[in-house]
Amino acid sequence: MKLLSDRAKYTFILTAAFGAVIIFLAFSGLKSYKSSSAVTLNEICTSNLSCLYDNDGRTPDWVELKNSSDEDVDITGFYISRGSLEKEYRLPSLTVPAGGFLTITLPLNFDAGDTIVLSDRGGSILDSVRLPSLEYDTTYSKGDGRTWERTDPTPDKENSVKVLSFPELDKPRFSAESGFFDEPFYLSISCGKGERIYYSLDGSEPDENSLLYTEPILISDRSAEDNIFSAISDISVGYTAPLKYVLPDYKVDKATVIRARVFDEKGRYSEASDRSFFVGFKDRSEYKDTPIVSLIFDPDDFFSDEKGIYVLGDRYNSYIENNEEESYDKAGIWWWTPGNYSLRGREWERRLHLSFFDEDRELLYDSDAGVRIKGGGSRGFAQKSLKLAARSSYGKDNFGSIVPGSVRKQKKLALSSGGDDINTKLKDSLIAILAEDTNIATLASRPCFVFLNGEYFGLYQLSEEFGRDYIAKHYGVSEENIVMIKNDRVKVGSPEDKELYDKLNSFITNTDLSKEREFDTLCEMVDMDSLIDYFAVNIYIEHTNDWPGSNFALWRTKEKEGGAYGDCRWRWMLFDVNSVSMEKEKYDADTLSEVLEKNYIMKSVIKSPVFRKRFAKRMEELRDTVFDPKRTDREIDRLVSAMSPGMEGFYRRYYGDRMDSGHFLTEAEGLKEFYRLRGDYVTKYVNRVCGE
Repeated sequence: MKLLSDRAKYTFILTAAFGAVIIFLAFSGLKSYKSSSAVTLNEICTSNLSCLYDNDGRTPDWVELKNSSDEDVDITGFYISRGSLEKEYRLPSLTVPAGGFLTITLPLNFDAGDTIVLSDRGGSILDSVRLPSLEYDTTYSKGDGRTWERTDPTPDKENSVKVLSFPELDKPRFSAESGFFDEPFYLSISCGKGERIYYSLDGSEPDENSLLYTEPILISDRSAEDNIFSAISDISVGYTAPLKYVLPDYKVDKATVIRARVFDEKGRYSEASDRSFFVGFKDRSEYKDTPIVSLIFDPDDFFSDEKGIYVLGDRYNSYIENNEEESYDKAGIWWWTPGNYSLRGREWERRLHLSFFDEDRELLYDSDAGVRIKGGGSRGFAQKSLKLAARSSYGKDNFGSIVPGSVRKQKKLALSSGGDDINTKLKDSLIAILAEDTNIATLASRPCFVFLNGEYFGLYQLSEEFGRDYIAKHYGVSEENIVMIKNDRVKVGSPEDKELYDKLNSFITNTDLSKEREFDTLCEMVDMDSLIDYFAVNIYIEHTNDWPGSNFALWRTKEKEGGAYGDCRWRWMLFDVNSVSMEKEKYDADTLSEVLEKNYIMKSVIKSPVFRKRFAKRMEELRDTVFDPKRTDREIDRLVSAMSPGMEGFYRRYYGDRMDSGHFLTEAEGLKEFYRLRGDYVTKYVNRVCGE
């Protein structure tokens, strides 16, 4: 991986002031300018996952130019284009150093089959190359300085001489597509003449050491077979020290997953083709009317010590061997125990195949995607939340519309385990439904069952993810014009955009908002309806513990643009209320006083008479509409009806006989009771603070 702060000794970085273009220079010295004919295309990356980051932390396509002369070459006003689109992208004031390289990230999306053209100021073509299909984090480069080959990425350096192999053959053909079947059947797989098919049944990448296909394969219900992945315990210390979890003492439900690849005598091969077959699930009532997600991946990518993202692994071993617990501020809190699952970033994203079947068992999505572990402390739980990314380098570049209520073609989704809400798994979904029509961003979701390499791993919530794509599509603003802050850090945008947030914080902290003029100025900086709804909703549901100190997010546009939301005002985002909230024993909690003590925003804005009046009025409206007990009862009942059968299986899978469906129903009734009793107490606390 290349980072902007991790450059070669003689590399200089120039951050240009012309959009998304970042330039890297590597050279041996400065000399006089020479003719542009010495500059050529040298390396191109069209599927950049983690090999090069720009200053916004993004990974755009990039092109490297090489100057083979002993003099600098001024390429100001040159063009990089796709095919016949002459002068598509004009380069700013740039120089390729003598005997060196210049790497440019571009706001262009290259695809297989595109011809990349470098031309001078007058439009004369200096160099061109037609792009093949590239795997992620690989490049097309002049490996020996002359012949274009697929290679490992080497921005700013001499190109790799190691030529990468790539899929050249057609994928194998299956006699049946992924789906649900009442009875066992024989699956045939075919390929071209002179080719062979190798396959796996455990999710591993098929190679010539895998099973050789020689005859049709019997596809049947595998549920009676021994557990493999669900028998792995080194995914959480919760299986040992605190005895939180138990491994299933029964054989979990299983599907058959097949990954197949074609090979020939010349060593050529095809891309892998994946299928998921569920046999005999028709009469299993726990799965009725609930979508099913099948994830197929190489087992090492999830469960190996070295690179598995789901296990304690090498990171935990290092923690123990180096006595890191002596200086670790969360030592002794079992779910915060470091493991591979704690590691973040694109280096810890893995490729998998995702098949999504809706409640009618229609296959709505079937493509490769990226996956990472999601969450904070819940990473240490046995059932982990997963972050999913659709990328063109994997297959499809969006997930379509598999989450009802979300925008179409979203690029990021999450499979949420429910976090701390192990009792009901519905708190996040419930509040998103209740607050859907307020002035804060919420995440649409739907319950689903997840199978990892064919084995049942429990009930999840498939939900939207906050990010650049979410904001752009929900609010109709430009993706490049967004800054999002999450927990005081820039989540979307560039590091410099933090200044916009710091400016807001400084104004709120250092301004006397009791003055109407100052409060009016704040209203120009934030969408006050959004701020009021955000704090009112969180206070009403008794959200405490990790909020408002954490799980805090807001966004705005950087520059003004058209539309209702392009006004550069901050707006708030609601998420992760599963920790401490809506607890039946705390229906009378004075959350408002707690927030006023802890949060600098509320502490400042409450000084404004205008704010107090608006806040009190809005809280009354929310009590009578959004949180009307008749409505909350209805929505809770609907979620319970959809999730109750699945919760029974989840409890058994991770907790044995310690919890059952009766426990789930009791907890759901507790949620109803909370909302029936909460309103009067909230009104009392608000009137005490906001009453004139």
